[in-house]
Amino acid sequence: MRIKALLSFTGAVTMYPGEERTVSNETGQDLTEAGLAISIDEPEAADLKAEGKPPKEKETVKEA
Repeated sequence: MRIKALLSFTGAVTMYPGEERTVSNETGQDLTEAGLAISIDEPEAADLKAEGKPPKEKETVKEA
């Protein structure tokens, strides 16, 4: 699983904010559930195709 750190953290994996890394699915799931990282894999598109739903469109943030 590929993740991107939202905060600095250390433990089984040490990362700084914005760092991207490939970790085991178990570690990635633990970190994303804890709010320390986000998944940057795109398995949603593959899962949605299997269900017959259109993929979600990514939202863009506009600066004021």
